[in-house]
Amino acid sequence: MYSDVLYTVNKKYLTIFLASMYSLLENSKLENIRIHLVTDGFDRECFEKVYAVLAKFPGTKLNTYNIEWFDINRFNLPDWRGTQIANARLFMESVIDLNDVDNILYLDADTIVVDDLSGLKEKYGDAVIAASYDGCVKSYGDSLGLKKYYNSGVLYINVRKWLEIEAQERILYAIKHNEHELNFPDQDILNIALKEFYETLPVEYNMAPYIYALDEKQARRYFNGDKKYISYDVAKEASEHPKILHTIGLFGIKPWMENKVNPYNDVFMEYLLSVDPTFKKEELPMYKKLFASNKELFYKLLTARTYLPKGVEETARKLSLGLQQVKKKK
Repeated sequence: MYSDVLYTVNKKYLTIFLASMYSLLENSKLENIRIHLVTDGFDRECFEKVYAVLAKFPGTKLNTYNIEWFDINRFNLPDWRGTQIANARLFMESVIDLNDVDNILYLDADTIVVDDLSGLKEKYGDAVIAASYDGCVKSYGDSLGLKKYYNSGVLYINVRKWLEIEAQERILYAIKHNEHELNFPDQDILNIALKEFYETLPVEYNMAPYIYALDEKQARRYFNGDKKYISYDVAKEASEHPKILHTIGLFGIKPWMENKVNPYNDVFMEYLLSVDPTFKKEELPMYKKLFASNKELFYKLLTARTYLPKGVEETARKLSLGLQQVKKKK
């Protein structure tokens, strides 16, 4: 029996994905790993780099799928950072071969596995979909008509039950009848379509960088249990034994960019250099350089967002997303 893992990756994120895959194979302790890789824009050189990493882990199986044949644009979902590849997970059963797949672990390319994942199946293998709470304010989930709101960067799915409840049909229905603005397209749709089927993964399976970025006073303000789905005590406990690190938020300042504010800089560089010893960090655009030049101010602004009035927070979120998004090339 395989331990099945799904990634959806466009060419721009190749090296980031390779670092994630390397960490998975190095640290997860999963047996007989089979990776399902859905790609966008990959060429021969890209696949050569993938196989070069896999060569260090004999026995790992790889199935590859090109998203271009599926014509995902027909569903009129918003792009995420200039590509539809993130939305591919919504149509998993149509895009990849699930014939002998029992459970499947989906990982975003910007995750690093740092500890044992072998207990996932025993603890969460019966859930249609298991995920960790998102770090957003509760008012965002409220705006979508949801009592709970989950992050889609790490998902553990029981494939048989996914098919039994006709999850993809529910997703298509949610897309067709959606009346909400989709700030995080695939994540929003998954939460709306499958809200009654989610089971909650502990935060350590999807550790955003906030708890490591903030001092205790700031963190207690940021992880306000009345305003967030994740309380300070839960985040603090999870931070002491993380299993998967996920570099979300921080106004789009990532560990592979030149910066001094992302607490995941060192661990990501360790794995990035493991898959590409010549890797050089990206230069931040000028507006991000200015934004991140004052570490103390940066973290104060990050914490302050928790307490913004609803309308102001929505504006701040849209501004942050707008700065992170890349216009799709025609």
